[in-house]
Amino acid sequence: MAQCIAVYGGANDRINGIGPQPGLLLGSRHYKADVRYFEVDISYQVECTQLVRTDEGMASFDCKILLDSETIAKGRLAVLQMQEGDLSDG
Repeated sequence: MAQCIAVYGGANDRINGIGPQPGLLLGSRHYKADVRYFEVDISYQVECTQLVRTDEGMASFDCKILLDSETIAKGRLAVLQMQEGDLSDG
């Protein structure tokens, strides 16, 4: 789920003409899985919908993992996309 959000953030950065910025997974809420584990060599689909984003880069996403179009896990993730210069020594 977090990787899906990272791809979304990187694509938006590219559209806006900047390089990808580092991001942090702040946490998850309401995670529920209908499977005990994810099997190896199975293709899953992940969908994430951005609910809110602040000017400072904090965002919340509703996410789900699907197998053959059936939702098998879901949750809400909070993330922070760092702004240019946030990791500098200044």
